[in-house]
Amino acid sequence: MWEALDNTSEEPWSILNFGMKVLKPEEKAKQDQEEWETLRETAEDNSWIKAKEDCHKAEKRKQEAKERQQKSRALQKQREIQAGECSPGGTKQKRMEVELTRPACQIRQKIHEKSQKPQGRPKTVVPQPATYTNWFTPFAWVAIKDAQVKLGGWSATEIRKILQRAHLSTFGLYPCIHD
Repeated sequence: MWEALDNTSEEPWSILNFGMKVLKPEEKAKQDQEEWETLRETAEDNSWIKAKEDCHKAEKRKQEAKERQQKSRALQKQREIQAGECSPGGTKQKRMEVELTRPACQIRQKIHEKSQKPQGRPKTVVPQPATYTNWFTPFAWVAIKDAQVKLGGWSATEIRKILQRAHLSTFGLYPCIHD
């Protein structure tokens, strides 16, 4: 206590430094360096904690998005099962409506069945049913013309949307190659 009251130091006496030891410049520099190091360490700890929280939030968002997508796919599959497009096991039903727009495939198959003996090399690939709509058949042009009159223009995208709404079984799932 007497040392604090000793006024032999170069520092002027004030109420703020009463009872405190006056530091030499080397000691003050060392103390400042230690304070800066602790501040830097706490800042690094805070940034690490923030980075960890950000990573946790990102993982949580990713998991929530995954669950939303699974739920959406399950609902879509349930709708397809109820509509008859999909079997309860999950396999898609073959669409026979698209075959109406591709009569050449059916004619070729009938001719092949009528022939007595096979000609050429044996078939190694089994023909698949049609997937895409043939937009150039007269059957399709009647519906296209009606949609064009209803629309009042020739926007291909809008005509396709109108056809899909009006004739979902024919123009529904895979209407064309270009989408």
